[in-house]
Amino acid sequence: PDDTINLSALVGPSVNGTLKVGKLVVRGLKADEVSAAVKLDKGKLDISDLAAGLYGGKLAGALSVDAAQGNQIATKMTLAGIAIEPLLVDLAKRNVLSGTGNLTLDLKTGGANVYAMKSGLGGTLQLKLRDGAVKGIDLTQTLRDLKARFSPDAQNETVHADTAKQTQFSELDADFAIAKGIATVKRLNFVSPLLRVTQGD
Repeated sequence: PDDTINLSALVGPSVNGTLKVGKLVVRGLKADEVSAAVKLDKGKLDISDLAAGLYGGKLAGALSVDAAQGNQIATKMTLAGIAIEPLLVDLAKRNVLSGTGNLTLDLKTGGANVYAMKSGLGGTLQLKLRDGAVKGIDLTQTLRDLKARFSPDAQNETVHADTAKQTQFSELDADFAIAKGIATVKRLNFVSPLLRVTQGD
């Protein structure tokens, strides 16, 4: 299918005002008490002072879209005190992580189609969660299983993901650097009752 992104409707009209919405659903993402200052001029849309209630927490930030300069998009947002599990289920249709905490992002991209937008994505993303779980694997049980499989009479087996399993954590902090659509973990701190994993500064 044609994945061309046509933002030409932004070129021409001018808008300057405020936006207030009681409840909003965008691509499955649910928000309430949405407010923002909106300015559109010469094909550039600036949404500033963006605020909303989101999954038990608050969103604050800004977004700009420049249709006159190759569909350039930039956003800086902070999500504080959010429940990550329902957010991921609604946004990505995946239940892989739970916990409550903060998400900070500073992203830029641009292009004429979805592929160009994805491959041109760059910026940073920081995640700080508390008292949650990684779904699909029980690392403690997996480590026990792997130890047993290294015994002399063990059989070769594959460890499969099981959505009924999970690894609980008290802390999960991760910093990502994104370049050309690929995210790299720059710092990781994962603390569970029986396991601690750290990487980076």
